[in-house]
Amino acid sequence: MFIRYFEEIPLRHEAAEQAFTHQPEALLRRLAGEADHNGEQLEVEVGFRTPGGRVRRTVELIVGEPVQVSGRLLVPIEWNPLHGHHLLPSLQGELEVGGLGPQRTQIALSARYQPPLGLLGSAADRALLHRVAEATIRDFVQRLAQAILIEASTAEQAAAPSLIDSPLDP
Repeated sequence: MFIRYFEEIPLRHEAAEQAFTHQPEALLRRLAGEADHNGEQLEVEVGFRTPGGRVRRTVELIVGEPVQVSGRLLVPIEWNPLHGHHLLPSLQGELEVGGLGPQRTQIALSARYQPPLGLLGSAADRALLHRVAEATIRDFVQRLAQAILIEASTAEQAAAPSLIDSPLDP
């Protein structure tokens, strides 16, 4: 099954790209929630909000090498559930950071997944689970967009000259 979601953020494309490529694992670790960076394995919390709380699962996130294509940054990703492999699908896709104008950037995730449990899983996916997958992808992209905004803001503040450290002209 194919799934895509995107979020627009009020940030220059170059700043968003820099925020993502500076330390992608650190940026993605902001999404970890209660998950953890376990050795070389990056564990990230994925899920969605419901009126009764948050539904979440921990997945291993594998991040590939970023590639520039036609002014867009494409980052291959894969996530695999750490528990419930027979009930939750693995996902393979690409994160995309692309400019929409001077002060707007689109953060997108295009991905493919195969519902577990064969024909029964495919039927359940058509009936309900695809909407769960959409909600999960939407939540992930929204949280990633917020993390990029925070990282870009932090980088901008670090690059700004400090009035405290600057000598005053007499």
